[in-house]
Amino acid sequence: MPPKGGWRPGPSVDTLSVAPELQRQVLGSLHGLPSRRGAPREERTVTTVVTATRDHAKLAFSGSISLGELMAGVAKLSNGTYQARWRDPERKQRSKNFKRKADADRFLDTVRGDLVRGTSLDLSLSKRTLQEYAEQWRKTQPHRPGTQYLYERTLRLHVYPALGARPMSGILRSDIQSLVHDLSQRLGPKSVENVHRLLAAVFNHALDDGLLQRNPCRRVALPEFPPRVMRLLAADEIWTLASEMPPRYRALIVLAAASGMRQGELLGLRRDDIDFLRKEVHVRKQLISIPGRPLYLGEPKTKASVRIVPVPDFVLEELSEHYRRYPTSHEWNLVFTDGRDLPIGRAVFHKTFKAARERAGVESAAVFHILRHTYASMLIDQGLNVVLVSRRLGHSTPTETLKTYAHLFPTADDDTRGVVEAGLILPTKDLPDADVRPAE
Repeated sequence: MPPKGGWRPGPSVDTLSVAPELQRQVLGSLHGLPSRRGAPREERTVTTVVTATRDHAKLAFSGSISLGELMAGVAKLSNGTYQARWRDPERKQRSKNFKRKADADRFLDTVRGDLVRGTSLDLSLSKRTLQEYAEQWRKTQPHRPGTQYLYERTLRLHVYPALGARPMSGILRSDIQSLVHDLSQRLGPKSVENVHRLLAAVFNHALDDGLLQRNPCRRVALPEFPPRVMRLLAADEIWTLASEMPPRYRALIVLAAASGMRQGELLGLRRDDIDFLRKEVHVRKQLISIPGRPLYLGEPKTKASVRIVPVPDFVLEELSEHYRRYPTSHEWNLVFTDGRDLPIGRAVFHKTFKAARERAGVESAAVFHILRHTYASMLIDQGLNVVLVSRRLGHSTPTETLKTYAHLFPTADDDTRGVVEAGLILPTKDLPDADVRPAE
């Protein structure tokens, strides 16, 4: 239905120079259009949407856009450059200079199309530097303190030195690829992937804010992960390692190997989290250590990390003996404390574990987290399904478990071989006699 006022769509335009002809048609269609008394002519509105192909452009009436937003043009300046001028959705005058008029015209065509589609950008905002925008984004995210510290450190050390001073709109995919290449020379594939994921999150937020129309982190080639070789500990290595630890930390090593708990979960374990009657350990908190801040108890890594882990009798015996020898009066009622009955910092515990590992003759690749990997391998080796293993480890999804431990699960060849063998092989007495015929 035609809009009120009696005007009609202008004729089709058989030209690739859509914008100038579009202005003339819209202005020509405004004759006789009623407007508010005293209102500037540019504040009148027309209802229009532009559809264009390579060889044809036409006007159709369906949406609303102010005439002032379409009244844009290119002016030649005294220095010989060409200035594209237009009004943004907030009716502010905008401009951008070009060396060639063709570039200015092409830019204005894009601006007009964006205005019609409602996807126009605020160029003053898109000129903000990556560091300015990323810091604003980081400080407003509902991240836990540990995650906030990690993100701040990652951006400060690995992103800002190379791209921090660059305008958001001027960062190209090739720039991100160059950053990934440089980081790959000094960081492992997983660390490079983490930096890229964080940077992609910042640019996705800029897209949602309307600062950009593309994310330069898309389709960036990341370094390949080398074949995974997971170091696991044998039972005798675990007991030797436990014996070489200071006596007050012996039970911690035994519990780590028998529960798969993370280091922070063990250091933040409280005495009322252990149920001796049901033979269970309840993971409810973790000890969080952030440089420059006091240690504190916080929520575990994910919601799935809050879990119940069954433990065998020998672990409960170790813990019972630990309780007898090392009572605590600390307000947090922790299971494991240092020699001053204070929470154990990660840095201090790392040095203690490293010294015990060397005394036990365990190779240097055996970091504390290997006890968690060893626990997972024991569950998988005993045939537990991936869902149960994921639950015991406190993973968010079984997919995370498979990503880490897929190489430990039985191969498909082993499974299918057993299934076929069980389904097709008959007892000898049930085998049919061979059809023996005399030779002709």
